[in-house]
Amino acid sequence: MGLKESFSRIIKLLYKEFSLIKGDKRALFMALALPPLIISAFGFVGVISDIEGTPINCAVITYDSLGYYYPQYNTTYYNSTWDSVFINMFNNGQFPRLKLKIFYNASEDPYSMHEARLDLASDKVDLIILIPAEFSEAIDLGFPAIIDNIPDGSNIETIKDSLNLMYTATNIFVETNNITPQINMNSRPVYGVPQNANEIMAWASTISLPFLIIGSCLTLTILSVVNEKPIPRLLITPAKKGEVLAAKYIANSIIMIAQCVLTVTFASIFGLYISGSIVDLFLALFAIGFYGMCMGLLISTISDTETQANQLLVAVFLIMILLSGMFIDISNMNIVLQVIAYGLPFAYAVPLISEICFKAKGIFTNPTLFWNFMGIIIICMVMIFLTYLIFKLKRKEV
Repeated sequence: MGLKESFSRIIKLLYKEFSLIKGDKRALFMALALPPLIISAFGFVGVISDIEGTPINCAVITYDSLGYYYPQYNTTYYNSTWDSVFINMFNNGQFPRLKLKIFYNASEDPYSMHEARLDLASDKVDLIILIPAEFSEAIDLGFPAIIDNIPDGSNIETIKDSLNLMYTATNIFVETNNITPQINMNSRPVYGVPQNANEIMAWASTISLPFLIIGSCLTLTILSVVNEKPIPRLLITPAKKGEVLAAKYIANSIIMIAQCVLTVTFASIFGLYISGSIVDLFLALFAIGFYGMCMGLLISTISDTETQANQLLVAVFLIMILLSGMFIDISNMNIVLQVIAYGLPFAYAVPLISEICFKAKGIFTNPTLFWNFMGIIIICMVMIFLTYLIFKLKRKEV
């Protein structure tokens, strides 16, 4: 009989919780509408980038036209045949995504390198390509010829793209002009993104999906406890505090299921590549969102005012971002920060999404993935227990 009455009270408390959630239009919008909208924006950017790709603006400096002095013959030898070929190929657009923005001839301007570095500093170019002296002579004699690349080190993406594109350009230059000796490298990456998929969406999903799910769940639940005003009791027999919390977890979990479905649906529409099971992906997102919900309810229970809750939300989310492994690998942090990082979701969430989407691993078939999943669940259980203890000590009218 007691179990039946408890269940009845939870049902009525659920009705109250849904009424409160329905009344908070801002939180509901951020929980259900904002993640699909952001995913859609990522999708449109990815589609555009897959078609054309952002060009890398280059400054080319040639020292090849400088003369080489032969002391035994007391004469200066000039040969700039191959740097002219290289630059003409640049101008003709034969090197994908590399755009010749500025050209310097060091034989005419001795301050070419200084001016090119100023162009790099002022963001006029992203890459300086340096053709050294005796470049043509080295090719004619069959010696190794060197092309120096100086990318903009302030942008890690630019470094990666610049070096990869220059590697491609060098291969095109060598093969087009039948220059020997040459080395051909055939790379066949595995666990990559196929050509018919949205590459930007796929790579961004490993970090963007956990951030979106956790952020929106925190927003939805952050004021769930602290913002409640005393209202008339729904039942003659007062509801127990455990039942109040249970109703909050159940109501927000239902909203979170809808949120995960919408997020995965919109991500799939815009080309999210999933080589694994979509069920595993949904379970991973649900666990990640459940962490956000538990953290939100814990913060809301700890806080006495709405201002305190919002301040704690900002502090916790900043710590999550800084210790997510995006900036510094978790293994390179000191032991104290590692302990904190492994108490936060991104240490588990990013590998979960990545391994499911790219390597087709399953949560219940791969031990590493299973323990990542269980790590999130265990932390959630600890937060639920702490929330219950704190909530039990508070006097709250329900």
